Amino acid sequence: MGTIANINGANITRLMVLQMGSNNTSCVLSNALIPDGDTNKYVCSVENLVVSTDIPIFQKGTTVFVIYAIGADDDDGEELEEFENIQSYYKCVVGPVYSFLDFVSQIQHFCNRYNTHTAIDDTSGNIGVDAQLASKKQFGLSCDHDFWNQHVIFFPNEMGRIFDGLNGGEGFYHMYLPKNTVDLNANYDLVEEGIYAGDGIQWRVDPTDFMYFIDPWDFGARVTISVKCKMDIFENRVGLIVDAVLPIPLQLFCVKANKQDTRKSISKYAFLTLDFPEGRLTHKTIITGARISDEMEISQPLRTGVFRILGDSRNSVAKQLIPGQLQDHRYEILLIRKVTNADGTVALKEERLVFGNGDYWKMDIVFAKQV
Repeated sequence: MGTIANINGANITRLMVLQMGSNNTSCVLSNALIPDGDTNKYVCSVENLVVSTDIPIFQKGTTVFVIYAIGADDDDGEELEEFENIQSYYKCVVGPVYSFLDFVSQIQHFCNRYNTHTAIDDTSGNIGVDAQLASKKQFGLSCDHDFWNQHVIFFPNEMGRIFDGLNGGEGFYHMYLPKNTVDLNANYDLVEEGIYAGDGIQWRVDPTDFMYFIDPWDFGARVTISVKCKMDIFENRVGLIVDAVLPIPLQLFCVKANKQDTRKSISKYAFLTLDFPEGRLTHKTIITGARISDEMEISQPLRTGVFRILGDSRNSVAKQLIPGQLQDHRYEILLIRKVTNADGTVALKEERLVFGNGDYWKMDIVFAKQV
């Protein structure tokens, strides 16, 4: 059946869904929406899907890194404090974050507060974000002599995984200025593998053997240590899935019992799942003399406030129903987020979209029958 909603010669039935403060809704109709015997004659589609909420890349209260102050007279085997026990002015917390530049801007605000505190408390060290690297979509921390000869910066797993070039590994990602080396990439791991940040980090050896504590300082006024970011986390916006309990066939395929019998078949059925990443693809071809250059750009809009994913669209989806009752309905809107795994790969993670007070979503489910 090829009928689509909103065309002439079609019998249209609509079910309007409006949910406040939750990502799922359900209802039981007192009267049947479509007679059970006629269900398989209908095609369903979605119209007027509107969501009112914020979908940040990182939620409020996300810890980016923690600054540990280390004195030159520390003993071998000293154990660092856990992340939760660190004072707030040593812990860089951001969120909500909506873009990479927003991310580095919030980190710079933390650096300003940290520098103000160290000035009042008469302690050493000055830290800041390298703006020139940030404009190139790289993350770099620029610190002076007093900071690098007294501090190590630790990153929780969620943040450590999105940066390439940090020391250590899972549970102990960290950054510091190595001692007596011009090559800032020739770093050592200060912590022993297998001891995680949440359980206390313990030095492998005396930090003074690795960190730059002593003079002469021959790096200039400041030293920037930079790491590359997995920009998939920042550049690709989240997708939304509407998961609806409707009698929809997923696929039909044949199973060969033997060479002579090919008539056996198996049908699989699933819920109606609609994915709305809503991306825009822009392509431009330039011809200069005998040279042809192609430029391609993929962008996705930022999800914040009230946004319409679908208008009165007649071809958002066309799914044919199978025989079954349509009095019980349940709809759930889910979030598809990009996350970085421990092995460095980027994966799609399906999670519940959290709605607060005042947030809502609505849509129309359209059932069309060719007359």
